[in-house]
Amino acid sequence: MSVRLISLIFLILIFSLTACTNNSDTNVPIIDVKAEHAKAQGYYTVQPGETLYFIAWRLNLDYHDLAAYNNLSKPYHLYVGERLRLSGKKIPPAKIPPFKVVKAWQWPVNGKLWHNFSPSTNGIDILAPRGTPVRAAAAGEVVYSGNGIRGYGNLIIIEHNAEYMTAYAHSDNVYVQEGAQVYAGQIIATVGSTGANQVFLHFELRKRGHAVNPLKYLS
Repeated sequence: MSVRLISLIFLILIFSLTACTNNSDTNVPIIDVKAEHAKAQGYYTVQPGETLYFIAWRLNLDYHDLAAYNNLSKPYHLYVGERLRLSGKKIPPAKIPPFKVVKAWQWPVNGKLWHNFSPSTNGIDILAPRGTPVRAAAAGEVVYSGNGIRGYGNLIIIEHNAEYMTAYAHSDNVYVQEGAQVYAGQIIATVGSTGANQVFLHFELRKRGHAVNPLKYLS
């Protein structure tokens, strides 16, 4: 077989793989290698810009538990390079402070449901034109605003109470910073395609650190 023919076959394979990878209509779960490695090791090494809330969300943990494992209390100060234990004695439920109940959850964007919830992707995908306002699903505090996870682009995480958090990924423009208090329906970003090859909003709802189906909550 000639060198030219081998090269041609190689190029065809590369283009085929690229086409499969870029098929934006397939709801393929994103593997967070760092998170999986941390779970296997039993500890997580804090990187610049990361908060306890963000790390707990990334690892599918309740931030109360993560704080208890590492003897941390509010405001949960972390330093770069610190190793956080991912297991240990959990905080008793009775010690979790009372929280305000969310009476209603709003749709975060006016668009078309593209992908339903699945345990592998942790949320739903909503198609909407670029620049469409992204709104807070309920009142709360912004506990993360950045692009620290590959495949999520610009990501916003809001803590609504001691039980629930929501996440909004792939935005082009972000209008809120960490620590900001937001009200239900407040515009926090615009729909975009950061970290993706399709314009859409990826939305997640976490209960005590575990992903739940947002469609069962949104009104």
